[in-house]
Amino acid sequence: MKIFIGVIAVLLCAKAFLTEALNIAPGQTRFAPGRYEVNKNTTFDQAVIFEEGAVLDIAAGVTVTFNGAFTAGTGQVFAGKGKVAGLQKLTPEWFGAKGDGTVDDTAALQKAINSFPPYAFWDAGPEKKSNVLLLRGTYLVTKLDVDTMYLDIIAENAWLVASPTGKYPYLIRFTKNFSSVSGLNIEGSYSLEYESMVHVNARHFRGHNIRIWRAKLAYRFGNPEWANRPSALKNIEHGDSENIFSNCSTMWCVRGIELYGSETIVTFNNSLIYSYPRSLPEGDSRKKAWEAEETTLIRSIGAYIYFTGSKLCNFNPRYPIVEVQPLKNNNRQYYSKYGGAFLFNCHMEGGNLFAAVNPKQIPTQSWKEVPVEQKTSSLTMISCGGYASGRSIPVNTDPLFTGSIIISNCNFYTDPLGGENYKLTTFARLGNPAARIKIDDISLTAYNKGLGAIIGGTPLFTDRLIFNAHQSAQMISTNATRLILTVPEESADTPHFAACYNQNTGEFTVPYGGLDNVKIAVGVHFADADWDDSCQVAILKNGEAVYIGRMGGGMGSIETTLAWLKPGDVLSVEARVKSGERQLDPKSLLNFFRITASRY
Repeated sequence: MKIFIGVIAVLLCAKAFLTEALNIAPGQTRFAPGRYEVNKNTTFDQAVIFEEGAVLDIAAGVTVTFNGAFTAGTGQVFAGKGKVAGLQKLTPEWFGAKGDGTVDDTAALQKAINSFPPYAFWDAGPEKKSNVLLLRGTYLVTKLDVDTMYLDIIAENAWLVASPTGKYPYLIRFTKNFSSVSGLNIEGSYSLEYESMVHVNARHFRGHNIRIWRAKLAYRFGNPEWANRPSALKNIEHGDSENIFSNCSTMWCVRGIELYGSETIVTFNNSLIYSYPRSLPEGDSRKKAWEAEETTLIRSIGAYIYFTGSKLCNFNPRYPIVEVQPLKNNNRQYYSKYGGAFLFNCHMEGGNLFAAVNPKQIPTQSWKEVPVEQKTSSLTMISCGGYASGRSIPVNTDPLFTGSIIISNCNFYTDPLGGENYKLTTFARLGNPAARIKIDDISLTAYNKGLGAIIGGTPLFTDRLIFNAHQSAQMISTNATRLILTVPEESADTPHFAACYNQNTGEFTVPYGGLDNVKIAVGVHFADADWDDSCQVAILKNGEAVYIGRMGGGMGSIETTLAWLKPGDVLSVEARVKSGERQLDPKSLLNFFRITASRY
């Protein structure tokens, strides 16, 4: 049965026909089972009810608008190439989706998405309720584009299944603001032809309880073209900020998240981001290619990502859990500090925790170039813990990285059964001396070397003993004698500064990064000294005395504090006796030159 509605829907002379065919009751229109062809724009201001089996076949170029209440069952309601408008809650089944996981439902889902009313950016208010796409089935799709605002995709244990064949940039992409997805399962079908499953190129997006399975890349944020921009950026792209995800997970995926663009800011709370591609059974033809893929779990290119209370796992020591690529930006508002990760109260498992790389060879601002108000960290990791396999150094940066790293109150343990080959003593290897790292004692406990667990870069620290040399058999006369201590102490932090002391000249040269709050202590102890012996000791900075003290009785010490020493400054100690000559006791530990300092 086919019934035509069009001009007759608005003609009074057709009222009896409509009453009979459409079963019109006062204030409503009811469609009985059958197929109704619509060939002209039609608007229903009254309530509309579709009985199961009733379908509107809307011609191309025609729009049917519903302004009143709308009731339909679970089957198909709309067909044809025309459009539906006015409804703020839809299901893809109304547009012909089967939801059985085998029939391609792309067209039906896309048509449902395109049927929602467009909103302007600030077009909101109580009368502008969010649109809802309700998913209940398992939908096989190729790719979907969400180009509308205020859309909430609510899934009742529904699945989007990626097509196992064909090459696509994404499974679903959001390009307008203020949308959300909740309760959705996404099946990546082990396809290496999809660049990502969920691509958010919009702001103010919310995701809750999204589970992504067997994907090459689960999430992509921002515009990938950002990574190919030149280094001297004057007109930056405002990225996709204020995107928040909670209780989400990636399972059996190769990679988790990729972010692009200055001001792209994404937060994941209480989520599991998991790279473990070895789930294909032996004999599967896809296994070799799938497992050969790069497994960098999180990659931030000029963007910010936050994790709180989450678990991040990547068991391939060749690739990091978190990788950042800071980019230089000449806009003073942003500078080059975009390109970072912030992790709070997270559990991490993998040998390679963090890397900063720059494959495009784009210079970044040095620490001194960036104003104080713009200084930020490329990695901030606080109260995190987990398992570092010992098969690679946890933190690595390349020679172009000049940003900073902050690690506080963390606890990572290495493989207790791995033997000597997996007992790492190096926690961080920084490729540029301008790269700054601040890490506390607790976080370095497993490495037992203090600042010695950091190779390169400029470590930041507070009140650490960085140099302590003792013992000498020098003869001290009435002329100033440069003290040379022969035995440097190998404490937790002193090996990191051992190269600063020249045992031929007795000079300590301040390394790159300078020193703050420098406490210098010097002690002398003469062999066979008399009670009335007197010795003058001077602490020199660049050859000039900054403190002079006198000791009696053949032994004693002096101490002074300098607020700041710049790189290249030289510290040394000179001593002279009142008369004759005296020899320092070669066995006494009371002959010492000790430096305690901070670096902020």
